Amino acid sequence: MKALIYITAAAGIICTAAATTACARDPVAPAGRVAECSDCGTVRGIEAVDQGGKASGAGAVLGAVIGGVVGHQFGSGKGQDAATAAGVVGGAAAGHQIEKNRRTGSVYEVLVRMDTGGTRIVNVADPGSLTVGQRVRIKGRDLEVLS
Repeated sequence: MKALIYITAAAGIICTAAATTACARDPVAPAGRVAECSDCGTVRGIEAVDQGGKASGAGAVLGAVIGGVVGHQFGSGKGQDAATAAGVVGGAAAGHQIEKNRRTGSVYEVLVRMDTGGTRIVNVADPGSLTVGQRVRIKGRDLEVLS
């Protein structure tokens, strides 16, 4: 059986019958046009946004456990029970606040005008050398700068 071979001169790609799907994934646009990429676009804005601390509840639970253990060390009888309860409540409040404080910071909202129309906002921890006007590809939660 003969293998089907064709050459795309514009791109210099050699495709065989077994590799036609690979060649179809990288279409070559006519001169002066950009090949369509549904995840590609141009950066239209970059804005730093302060995130308020968000707590998952783990800090409150851990704080309650530690507060309960510490509170249980004081008093005896009903006084010990009251100290344990106060330790649980105080520890939960302190643990919650500590977790919120540890999760504060800035995130950068990058506004991307998509090639297919519309806009998308991608949150990145550090924009690095990203600038307005650059071409990018959105990959999940990250941006890849295109040349």
